[in-house]
Amino acid sequence: MAASSSTGLSIARPTWRRHATLAGAVLGAALAQAPMDAAYGLIALAPLGIAAQAMALVLLGSAVANGVACLAGGGRLVGGPRPATVLLTAGLVASLATRPALHRPDGSIDTLAVLMLVVIGLAGAAALQMLFGALRVGTLVKYTPHPVRQGLTTGVGLLLMLSGLPVMLGLGFGVGWTGLAAGTPLPAAGWAVGMVAIAATLVSRWLKLRPPAVLVGLATATLAQALLTTQLPASAFGPTMGRPAW
Repeated sequence: MAASSSTGLSIARPTWRRHATLAGAVLGAALAQAPMDAAYGLIALAPLGIAAQAMALVLLGSAVANGVACLAGGGRLVGGPRPATVLLTAGLVASLATRPALHRPDGSIDTLAVLMLVVIGLAGAAALQMLFGALRVGTLVKYTPHPVRQGLTTGVGLLLMLSGLPVMLGLGFGVGWTGLAAGTPLPAAGWAVGMVAIAATLVSRWLKLRPPAVLVGLATATLAQALLTTQLPASAFGPTMGRPAW
């Protein structure tokens, strides 16, 4: 990049400034991507009831994937989990959780066994994706009608919203719509903080602020909850994830 001076000469931007700009962009992307990856982990592993560990696993996976991409010379961030993959993983986890063979003698789910099977499934899916890439099967997508692809994307978005709405309203992870159908009371402070997050994200996007809109919404909602906790009891926010324990 070069900037023009008042004399019409081209002055190169200092190297340290380029590095600082690049570092700021990478940091902003990481801070904005982390909460989304954590939320995807909560959705994918919700049937196991390991909320804190689910966030840690997905964040670790994203960090490892980007580290491998950098070492392999990818030259860019590879991103985190995709919404469609998250929904498919959630379906797989829910199916495995109902298998009697994966239950302990006391009736609880063998979480480690389920996670290992999920890892094997994801590794197999990755191998198939690499094979399809080598065979250039993905070129067939350009022959898919646009309404079909748009409908798929819209459907994935709606499923994510339906999965996250009960949690935003203050119900526990894994409760889902059964809790709403059963008439479980909704803690007012819980869904109020969720609405603050949505409003702050939309306003930031509308104003085209420099920080990522997701990061602005997360920071605003965190501040709102911190202020509300000084006036309201913990029960007003609904169930919490508790202390992480394996």
